[in-house]
Order: sequence, then C-alpha cells, then structure tokens
Amino acid sequence: MVLLQRDDGRILAVRHTGTSETCPDQVTVIGGRLERDELLDEGALRELLEETGVRVAAPDLEICQTVHYQGSDGARVIGVVFTAQRRQGQPYNAEPVKHQRVL
Repeated sequence: MVLLQRDDGRILAVRHTGTSETCPDQVTVIGGRLERDELLDEGALRELLEETGVRVAAPDLEICQTVHYQGSDGARVIGVVFTAQRRQGQPYNAEPVKHQRVL
C-alpha cells in the first residue's frame, strides 16, 4: 500500500467498481498483491503506477507501518504501508475496469 499525499493535502485513493473482486464500491488507498519474486517496494511502486499512472522513485519510498487484517475473501493479510513525498505525473484512473475513479 502506498499513502501518497495529493496537492490538496488529502491522501490519494481509488473508488472500486461494484464488480470489484476485493472491495466492491469501496474507497481504498493504492495497493495490491505481490507478483512472484517481487520485493515489497517493487510491488508498491508497480501497483501505484498501474492504478494511477504516478511514478515514485524507489529511494523516495519510506516504510510507514505494517497492517494485519481480514480480506473480503476471509483470508488474513499482512500488508506493508509506504509513504512517498515526491512523485512524477498527475494521478488518473489507469484501471477503469477495476476503479470508478481516483480520489
């Protein structure tokens, strides 16, 4: 997960579509699952780019916290939350099939 502060001070988020497998009609921060052989920071940067078109350099990521929660499918999930102070590009809905919009 990546907590990225927008220009207006709010945290960048996405609203999922009603058919989302993980969070139908919910607002969430940017995140997802790791791909095979992917490191935590690599996955966070990939998800941020895939979902919003925003790029962050790996050295600009900072670990904020870990979270443990139960996913919508009942699986227990351990997540790592990163923050970033610098970014390249303006966020947009890069996955319109999964998300209604970027907030």
